[in-house]
Amino acid sequence: GVLMKLSDLGRLITDIPSNDFNHVIVAIPKKEGGYLYIDPTLPFAPYDFLTPFEENRQVIILDRVEPHFETTPDLPVEKSNRLHSKGTTKINVDGSMDSEGVLQYSGLRGMDFRNVIRHTNPSLLRDLMERGLKARYPQSKLESYELSDTQNVEEPFTFKVKGKLIGPVQVAGNLLLVDQSPSESVVGLASLVTFDQRIYPLFLGVGVMDSVEDVIIPPEGYIPKSIPENLSLIKPFGSYERHVEKQGNQLIWKVTFVVDQPVIPVEIYPEFKAFIEKISAAEQEKMVFEKPPTL
Repeated sequence: GVLMKLSDLGRLITDIPSNDFNHVIVAIPKKEGGYLYIDPTLPFAPYDFLTPFEENRQVIILDRVEPHFETTPDLPVEKSNRLHSKGTTKINVDGSMDSEGVLQYSGLRGMDFRNVIRHTNPSLLRDLMERGLKARYPQSKLESYELSDTQNVEEPFTFKVKGKLIGPVQVAGNLLLVDQSPSESVVGLASLVTFDQRIYPLFLGVGVMDSVEDVIIPPEGYIPKSIPENLSLIKPFGSYERHVEKQGNQLIWKVTFVVDQPVIPVEIYPEFKAFIEKISAAEQEKMVFEKPPTL
């Protein structure tokens, strides 16, 4: 057994004997040394997964020979809280979009998704999935979806979806003005950086990683006229990489967003605020496709 104190309650007192614990997990010795930590209270998590409140914590191992202090691992963000999506988006002449893709949720996101699926009435699942699709564009429609096995916790939770999006494209004569699909993590963080200054650190609780690959196909006869420029922002607390490539009349769109520092100190908050605001502004830029006039 492992006695620990979750990070939201501060550091463990190790200098004097005390009952300074509020959680218990399990540690299995590895042949090569060290321990594999398992939290049996997380039924929908991979076996070697720890929540952000359990990472990098000093704990007491209740060893049969001699109890001793150890430190739990600090998981990389791609293992602890990641969303990876890959899809194809076909734009129609009327401005609607036929979109299909595969979303993979790892770590904390995978655990949360499995938990929601397992505790939702199956007859309500479709409405739940469609509600997510309609969050930004209410007239959109879910056509089909497929969910991976919630019991297979060692693989990312996979969500295959196909739907028609109505709203992200504005038709202006022979032009199609197309919205980007904003990172859900960026949208959430933007709401946390509204103040110019902070007195206390900004506690995000957990790092995030969003990675997107999308093929964007315009209607026949349309070509890219204006596309957002590639963007690379590298900071001590995270990064944002956007790469857009033309292939014929199609666009290959790749974005990776990472924040791997769950606490933003007061002294770097202005830089973090500027980082999030620049990304938010960049994700408001539109793609423009044009149908050249025929001679």
